[in-house]
Amino acid sequence: MFLVERHFLDLTGEHLSSQAVLGVTSLTDKQADPEQLAGFVRGEWAIENRDHYIRDVTLGEDRCRVRTGSMPSILAVMRSHAIATLRLLGFTNIAEGTRWARDDFTHPLIDLGLSI
Repeated sequence: MFLVERHFLDLTGEHLSSQAVLGVTSLTDKQADPEQLAGFVRGEWAIENRDHYIRDVTLGEDRCRVRTGSMPSILAVMRSHAIATLRLLGFTNIAEGTRWARDDFTHPLIDLGLSI
């Protein structure tokens, strides 16, 4: 078990608040020092920023009103495929990629060699 202390500052450097969070790991203190544990915690936030932020903000997953049956799962798979396709096409900014695909829906098909 380990403790992460976070301190939140405003843009001027003024202290806003603090937070203490407990973490759990199966690693011993000999297997992972505090610096490595901090890296693991930051890595988790990288996943959050890369995937969940794109889903929630860019693709509006949280605003979606579909809640029953198999449609939520189907839409999640479609979002995953859209993100993967745009990354495959070289987009690092998914919002930019969705605008590009929206302008002409054949763009992704042509670039992937799927258009006739």
